[in-house]
Amino acid sequence: MASVTPEGVRERINVSVAQCPDDVVTRFIVKATATVKLETGLTIDYTNCTDEEEVAIGNVAAIYCACRITGGSASGLSFRVGDLSISESSSTPNGLSSANLQFLLDEAKGIIAKLNPGGFRVVNA
Repeated sequence: MASVTPEGVRERINVSVAQCPDDVVTRFIVKATATVKLETGLTIDYTNCTDEEEVAIGNVAAIYCACRITGGSASGLSFRVGDLSISESSSTPNGLSSANLQFLLDEAKGIIAKLNPGGFRVVNA
């Protein structure tokens, strides 16, 4: 079994504890877990989950962190976690680039679709 950790979430987007402290990342992990639960209908514990659930939750939490760090739509980044949609008009440093964030989102969407193929929906922005 796997566990979603603040370190693992930060590693996905290459940011420091100073940029996104543990308490903030943990709140995002809880929110990301709720999103994955809502989309799949599964009961998930982020401290004891499957590897696939860890990737989906960690990726969604990383996107939350990226939006917090970049200021969200104010800096050209927008997303909707409920519909798992993201777009970015400008490149950002480290792991906050649009290509990396899109990769994380696509990976999360694929895993969620696999976990619940009958009820998952993708809405393009």
